[in-house]
Amino acid sequence: MDTTVLLALSLMMTASVDVSNVPRPQERDPRIEERDSRSPTGSSPLEIVVSQLSQRMDALEAENKALKAENQAMKTHISSLLTDVSTLQAENQVLVQNVSQLQADSVAMVTQTARVQTDVETVKADSNVIRQELETLRQDNVNAKTEFTSMINAVAKSVSFHSLMDKGPYNESDTLT
Repeated sequence: MDTTVLLALSLMMTASVDVSNVPRPQERDPRIEERDSRSPTGSSPLEIVVSQLSQRMDALEAENKALKAENQAMKTHISSLLTDVSTLQAENQVLVQNVSQLQADSVAMVTQTARVQTDVETVKADSNVIRQELETLRQDNVNAKTEFTSMINAVAKSVSFHSLMDKGPYNESDTLT
């Protein structure tokens, strides 16, 4: 009924009506006159329809205002959502940059760890070389001690022999201490 009423009202307001088929007052159907006379408000059927259409238009205007208010509320909500989306996009961009920085830092740490590992291996190799050199020095030290002891003993024997030769026969007081 809403569409029909609106269509009828719109046609009544905008279209030019062909009145050639409308019965003239003297040609009117007596049943219509009887109905007109029985109307409780004393209004004709056309006035009743116009009144109903006017009430319906008022209701539609009120509904239209409510829809406009709802539309404005939705626009405000959408604007708020768009602001939230922009904020989230900015935060996401910062997070992407942070992830990129963390990835770069991770690569740098891996590189640094590899360098440290290489340095550790170098220190281990140097430590092994130093151990070998220390072992060689210990052996050289032992050999030098042995050689030194041999030389001391040889010198002692030589001194002892020469002093015996100079002194004459052997006395117990001549032993080396």
